[in-house]
Amino acid sequence: MKKSVVIVAAIIVITVLALMLAGCNPLDEKPEDTSLGYWIKQDVKGEEDLGHRLPPEEFGSTETYLAKEYEPRYGDIHGYVIGLPEEYVVYKVGAYPDLSDGGRFITGIEITDRSVSVFGITVESSGADFESVFKDMGCEVSVENRANGDKVMSAEKGDVTISLTNPAEGRPYIKISVEVTNKTGIVY
Repeated sequence: MKKSVVIVAAIIVITVLALMLAGCNPLDEKPEDTSLGYWIKQDVKGEEDLGHRLPPEEFGSTETYLAKEYEPRYGDIHGYVIGLPEEYVVYKVGAYPDLSDGGRFITGIEITDRSVSVFGITVESSGADFESVFKDMGCEVSVENRANGDKVMSAEKGDVTISLTNPAEGRPYIKISVEVTNKTGIVY
């Protein structure tokens, strides 16, 4: 009798642990090797100095900031950044997980600075390195060769996507984004 109770208890513990681990997304956690000030899905409510404000891209839904470590080329009369430096980090801030939830969360990060590492990947990393790192993390990895000559490698797990884009023209960049839903159909 005792033996069967121990077996049943072990099965329950293993099942619970497996279910807990299945819900874990390694992309949700800020990597230890990064110099980024903020991470995807991070609540930044109350943060006053996220950086230099960029002009709004999308009416009403997000704010965009050049990280404070980077100096813009110049600004406009309203105090918005005009002209990004050659290497930069930009943060997008908006509602999460749904537009109707409000709040101020990091919903996007764009990196052109080759000194910034994310899970050991930089803008100068090879496609093979990108694929290896993110497949080992359990991500679904895909490659898209666009008609304009851009090559985009994407790693996706849960609602987070990390992509490395090598454009035919211009600088390579890493983009980190989270899917934000719009269940109530908010129109700006």
